[in-house]
Amino acid sequence: MEIAPYLFWLGLALILAAVTPILGGHLFLLDLTLSAVLLAFLAWLFPGLPPLIQLTIFVGTTLLLIPTVSWTAARFTDALGKGAVAGANDYRGRKAVIVRRGKGIGVLVGGETFPVRVIDEESLKPGERVLVEEFRGITAVVRRLR
Repeated sequence: MEIAPYLFWLGLALILAAVTPILGGHLFLLDLTLSAVLLAFLAWLFPGLPPLIQLTIFVGTTLLLIPTVSWTAARFTDALGKGAVAGANDYRGRKAVIVRRGKGIGVLVGGETFPVRVIDEESLKPGERVLVEEFRGITAVVRRLR
């Protein structure tokens, strides 16, 4: 029993698509999957395509897709990552509010609550407005707004 080449490539693409998330979604596996899909289409379009040519196209498209998929993923990751989690420097100079945090107080800035340290050693109460001067580790160093 001989299997049609396009069914082989389609089967390989389905197996790779199923295994990719299990193995952590590596981009190289995505490249292999896309190449197998392309080969399934080409083998269906040109049924007499020799196996050596099919393998050459598979390797060639995989090698071409490696930088393309990596570049595309980097662009989408950068675009989606903006504003998702701000670094400490993103909060510097922002106005914030003192809030209750456990048994003590914290500072609410950008929707996140952080431990707080006051520059001038004044005591702060929940609801007071402050200015974030810097971060030391995860602790916001603030001064009272006058």
